[in-house]
Amino acid sequence: MEAEQPTESTPRSKSSAVFIAKIVTAALLIATFTIFAIQNAASVDVEFLAWDFTMRRIFLMALSASIGIVVWELVAFVWRRRRRS
Repeated sequence: MEAEQPTESTPRSKSSAVFIAKIVTAALLIATFTIFAIQNAASVDVEFLAWDFTMRRIFLMALSASIGIVVWELVAFVWRRRRRS
């Protein structure tokens, strides 16, 4: 006795389509970041106050972006807290 095969393909659910879109978006972002990192691999001299050191440009940009995000979140936190009062 054989099981009957469905004649029509089952439509994908909306959640699986969203999942696939997220995977594709993540893959594109990773590829873009990788290309960006390879192109910005040169070393740069950094002088800040009494410090003088050399680091790769991509790490300097990542550090700057991270500091910017932290400052942004702190300002937003303070603003929300004052707004509640």
